[in-house]
Amino acid sequence: MNKDPAFLFYSSDFLTGTYTMTDEQVGKYIRLLCLQHQHGHLSQNHMDSIIKTYDEIIYSKFIKDPDGKYYNDRLQEEIEKRVKYTDSRRSNGLLGGRPLKPYGKHMDNHKDSICEPYENHSEDVNEDVNDNGDIDKKKGVGKGKSNLFDKFYTAYPRHVGRSGAEKAFTKIDMKDDLFEKIMAVLEKWKKCDQWTKDNGQFIPYPATWLNGKRWEDELPGDKQISFGAIPQPEKSKWQSCPEYKGRTES
Repeated sequence: MNKDPAFLFYSSDFLTGTYTMTDEQVGKYIRLLCLQHQHGHLSQNHMDSIIKTYDEIIYSKFIKDPDGKYYNDRLQEEIEKRVKYTDSRRSNGLLGGRPLKPYGKHMDNHKDSICEPYENHSEDVNEDVNDNGDIDKKKGVGKGKSNLFDKFYTAYPRHVGRSGAEKAFTKIDMKDDLFEKIMAVLEKWKKCDQWTKDNGQFIPYPATWLNGKRWEDELPGDKQISFGAIPQPEKSKWQSCPEYKGRTES
């Protein structure tokens, strides 16, 4: 199978997200996105070969995976959605496509039967595809777990990729008090600087947060600081002389 040559590019989102970056930073950022699309998650050598020297702003656009490689979570989600869409079209083709509509109804609704609106065929679909290639409008999840997901998604500060987030949520075994732990940790993440700065542009997609089990991560600034004895200022020579001591004691 040939490598997918394209991915959806949202110009408005990109301009907003790179507004404070210099032209040089934007150029490097674009090249890294293209490299991720063609080669997958990026190694440190990939990053160094394009950025040259460490750039905090560019690095903030990427997340480290468990293998220590870098990826942009928005691009990753777009790649996965496009693959899902392509696979669903291929599966439907193998099944012979969609059944033909009656001739009269076809003529009455020829626009819909010839092709659906572009939005329905776009790679940006947020619907789940089952093993038969059909599109499920609603995942078959238990009502109780669905309610838990609704609570999570409502509390999560970035409402994008709902179907992907729900799919990730259903994979989690909510035993014992895990849901309460997730919600408690989520509230802490919502208050940390990493999520509140720059209008929250560094908040990962909810699906990314769930798939990465980020509730198990150490929050930025949560490291315990060990304070030793406070060093006392060294006395100068004149403070140690007998005349100085006599003045301070009198």
